[in-house]
Amino acid sequence: MVLTHGKKTISVPVSKLETILGVDKRALAVFRFFVGFIGMVDILERWPDIKAHYSDEGFLPRAVVADNYWNTNWFSFHLMSGAVPFMQFLFLVNIVICFSVMIGYRSRLSMFLHYIFVLSLQARNNIVGHGGDVYMRVISYFAFFLPIGSVWSIDSAFKRNVLRRETKKYNITNFASFAIILQIFFLYVFSYVHKTGDEWRKDYTATYFALQLDYFRTFAAEFALNFPVLLKFMTVGVLYYEGFGILLCLSPVWTAPLKIIGALGFFMLHVGFGLFMRLGIFSPICATGSLLLFPTYLWDKIMDRVRTKERCDFQIYYNGRPGYIMAALASTFFLLPEVEVGPAPSSSDEKESRLMDGAASESIDIGTPHGNWIITKDHKGIRHTGVKALASICRASPLLWPISRVLEIRMVQYYLKKSVDFVERTVNKVRDEILVVRPQSPSLETNNHHQQHYYQNNHHQYPVLESIGGSVPDEATNHYYRRLNRKVRFIKMSKHAFFNVVALASILLALGWNCNTVDCGLPIGLPPQLNWVLFSLRLDQMWSMFSPRPPAIHWWYTFEGELDDGTQMEMWNNEGLFTWKGNPAPYSREKPYPYAPCIGNHRWFKVYENMNTGGGYELIRLGMGRWVCREWNLRHQGNERLHKFNIVYRNEKQHLDGTRSPLNDIVLWSHVCYEKPAIVAPTIPPPPVTAAPQQIQQNEQQQQTQQQTQQTEQIQQQA
Repeated sequence: MVLTHGKKTISVPVSKLETILGVDKRALAVFRFFVGFIGMVDILERWPDIKAHYSDEGFLPRAVVADNYWNTNWFSFHLMSGAVPFMQFLFLVNIVICFSVMIGYRSRLSMFLHYIFVLSLQARNNIVGHGGDVYMRVISYFAFFLPIGSVWSIDSAFKRNVLRRETKKYNITNFASFAIILQIFFLYVFSYVHKTGDEWRKDYTATYFALQLDYFRTFAAEFALNFPVLLKFMTVGVLYYEGFGILLCLSPVWTAPLKIIGALGFFMLHVGFGLFMRLGIFSPICATGSLLLFPTYLWDKIMDRVRTKERCDFQIYYNGRPGYIMAALASTFFLLPEVEVGPAPSSSDEKESRLMDGAASESIDIGTPHGNWIITKDHKGIRHTGVKALASICRASPLLWPISRVLEIRMVQYYLKKSVDFVERTVNKVRDEILVVRPQSPSLETNNHHQQHYYQNNHHQYPVLESIGGSVPDEATNHYYRRLNRKVRFIKMSKHAFFNVVALASILLALGWNCNTVDCGLPIGLPPQLNWVLFSLRLDQMWSMFSPRPPAIHWWYTFEGELDDGTQMEMWNNEGLFTWKGNPAPYSREKPYPYAPCIGNHRWFKVYENMNTGGGYELIRLGMGRWVCREWNLRHQGNERLHKFNIVYRNEKQHLDGTRSPLNDIVLWSHVCYEKPAIVAPTIPPPPVTAAPQQIQQNEQQQQTQQQTQQTEQIQQQA
């Protein structure tokens, strides 16, 4: 932890227990940003498949979900409607929530809403889910119990009525931090326990088989396959680092350095996974979780590199609400940890009045209404206002210094001034409740001068920022300690205690569940009576990726159909189920190249994988058949309509020598889109038969004989 008073930096060591079981607030801030970012990217990736995956027009309607893929302890407001516009609305709300998590606006509430939306979306269609989705929901759950918005967030930017440089204890050590660290360890330890195949434990060929998988393999994997010895070392490294890498994070000696090495190892493990394999959000979200393992010692070292003389001597003062907003955002998000930030001096100060009037420096720019929102003073003593003040802030920032030169261009300054004017008009129209808090009126500074005097006399307990000119009290400190009355402290302590108890109980439930899924060697298990709690919170998890061994079977499909006019058509190859153009006969039944585009994203991969190996596969095949018929016939009319088709599963086995042997093809499903009307043949009279001449004479004689007999009978009756 680093304490700063004035311009002097004093390092206070963090205990070994805090290093092992604690989480740094700056790590939480970076973690929060990437959780929101990955969640947003995931929603955008799902967006094109809303109709196919989440509506009643797709392959998994709500009725099928409710009857066959549902747990009574789940909930999902994505099941409220099966209409595509409704799902698009929920996706837009989800994107807004993810962005709120990123910037840290109402951080804890935003993380809770993010967690709720993750649960709801996954319950709507768990056919397309994978390990990355499981990790997203469990890590978001435990992050809710931690102060994820303490630094580098909108919350931290506006949580003081008057900005000031403050001291902070960045390390957090409690049951909640202990729980989230354990959850991170569960991923690796139980993944190690599940890997029991000879490919992992004896032959060390697991990496070879994993990188041979057609869909997952990247260009880097194709290169690595040329080095079989390297692949064996990679297998050993992955297996045993997953199982025992956590010991580096728990070492009682050289605690901080070894934990940095351990955290870096886990982080690079997921970087390697993402480099060699297409795993969707699994690699980035797991790498994000490993950021929480980096201790305070590392973050202090990073911030020490940022803390230069130029930045320590830099000062930011603001006027009014717009200036307050700009100063708060700049000091929070531009990584200016040692910059003095405070309200502009009162007009009674003669020296600072000259600053406000523009006489102190040629850089003063007060020709526009926003000219005095921000006043900066750099390490050379040069003062700036307006757009030039913003340029000086960028120049001092370790993140934005490259664009400072651009902001010094006159044309850029002109349009930036126009933009700032627009922002000023907009901000004035926005209600005060939109912001987290409102900056305190300068008139209250005088009313609380005696409290400021008290804190200054006890600066060893309450370090404060030196006032400008020595006459303006630090009202931020006054306000902060005034509001920490007994009632607030009691509520705060009760909330923290509740969060810690719930987090501890939850991680114990997760431990019991994980031990139920595999023989972990511990006499621990979750009683069946508590399963409903775990399913309600969706803490059910199973880290069995590529376990007990990576698959050695490669598969692909052919969707072989017949159109209304009898034309034979294949619809899976060449991205046929995305373009809906099809492949007329004669078509190839060989594995397509490139292979991955025919499947689509990793959500579609799970659909095809579950269609041939997962539980309830017949319902998935039926749903897929109905969806293909609807989508094809929606785009084709007349004789081009799809009448029927077969889903044919084709596969081959991978061998260690690099060869593959074909296996038997299987017709997984035969689907008829519609019944054709039966064709009834017209009735045709039999052709006349031409008799022989003798037969004709005999017929004539018989007719004459019959006529004579009838006439004789009539005469007798008359007589």
